[in-house]
Amino acid sequence: MRYFILANNEQNAMPRIMNWYTTVKPRFLYEMKRNELPRFFQLEMKLENDYVYTDIITNPFFLVSKEAAKIMHMYDKSIQYIGTILHDKKRKINFTYFLPLLKKVTSLEDVRDKVIFIWSKGIELHVVARMDLIESMFERDAIGIKLIIIEKEGKNL
Repeated sequence: MRYFILANNEQNAMPRIMNWYTTVKPRFLYEMKRNELPRFFQLEMKLENDYVYTDIITNPFFLVSKEAAKIMHMYDKSIQYIGTILHDKKRKINFTYFLPLLKKVTSLEDVRDKVIFIWSKGIELHVVARMDLIESMFERDAIGIKLIIIEKEGKNL
């Protein structure tokens, strides 16, 4: 099965999440148990004039829309989520996203048919998804997703 790194399409104006580092610590997030985390986060965001409500946000941490979470649930019912409200005070707009608590791997050898996971590559964290999940998202008109091919020894993973 082929895997790709999920990223945001730079052509879309993404919400900028403010002051998140006091609430969410991505490096530890994927090592904590669900009961050690809050039921939801509320974070401030700033929107550009031409913003788009995308199905994923990858920076500063991975968030998915309700539609993307439903698709992910079809492939892996064990994924748990934290509800996340992004609020733009100036525009009085709220976006609802979900923060999936994904398994973290340090080696792509540890994948063993996982559908979606966090790949810890040195100090970087990447969200990696299997091709069939990505195809399902695109079939349902997912917005804002860019794929980065993972190559291993010159071959696509």
